Amino acid sequence: MSGQNVRITDEERDMQYLLMLYSDESGWQKMTKAEQEQGMAAYMAYTEALKKAGALVGDRKSVV
Repeated sequence: MSGQNVRITDEERDMQYLLMLYSDESGWQKMTKAEQEQGMAAYMAYTEALKKAGALVGDRKSVV
């Protein structure tokens, strides 16, 4: 929900979690194009499921 104002009620503020993902980029290069596409599709489906469930308060992609 980047770029959107999100209002959180007191009940929702009780507990929040941070999900951080790490991947070794060298492993990505070793995958076939089909494996890369499958991995991205799974990630996108999971993210969409979190949004639909109301569990994703915000997202931010960061490149380090």
